Amino acid sequence: MLFIRAEFCLARVNPAAIFSPLCYTSPMEKNDIVYGVHAVTEALAANTGNKLYIQDDLRGKKVDKIKDLAAEKKVSISWTPKKTLQEMTDGAVHQGFVLRVAEFAYTGFEVLLKKAEQEDNPLLLILDGLTDPHNLGSILRTADATNVAGVIIPKHRAVGVTPVVAKTSTGAIEHIPIARVTNLSQTLDKLKEAGFWISVRICRAHLLISGIQQAS
Repeated sequence: MLFIRAEFCLARVNPAAIFSPLCYTSPMEKNDIVYGVHAVTEALAANTGNKLYIQDDLRGKKVDKIKDLAAEKKVSISWTPKKTLQEMTDGAVHQGFVLRVAEFAYTGFEVLLKKAEQEDNPLLLILDGLTDPHNLGSILRTADATNVAGVIIPKHRAVGVTPVVAKTSTGAIEHIPIARVTNLSQTLDKLKEAGFWISVRICRAHLLISGIQQAS
């Protein structure tokens, strides 16, 4: 089983799911691009694309579909050599598509909370100390598929939404609200005041500690 340093699940009932990814440090990345078929398609559909780069020797139905979507969204297209795309993505698997996008817009915590309170038995996921973008992307993909109401991450000493996160999430970042907060302790207090139960998982070495705290 894989673990992060600490994670919190919050729900008005006991949470039904816990996500436990591995945590390790990853270098800083450019945050104004997304790449890969799914991530590019979702970003275009969400109107966050500014310019699309397509591998110049790429052909097929996927190319036509993404090209038509870009034209519909009035996003300019540049047919670009594969080597250039590899340089733009630092050698990542781009599948022939790179999209320059606006900076990711995080959801404000109060906005996320208000949205969650409108749902029946909402589940929020808080991630503390997660630094691997692949794991964050995988968590977001799973969270989106399991109808998690929102994800909360800290601003400091943790990974934010990066191109790797966008690709690994296969477009989930366009569907699930993500809030970034400066103080997780204060955030937890606010959630308890709002009536949420807190389930905590902390992993230290091979020891897994779990617990649930009822809202006061």
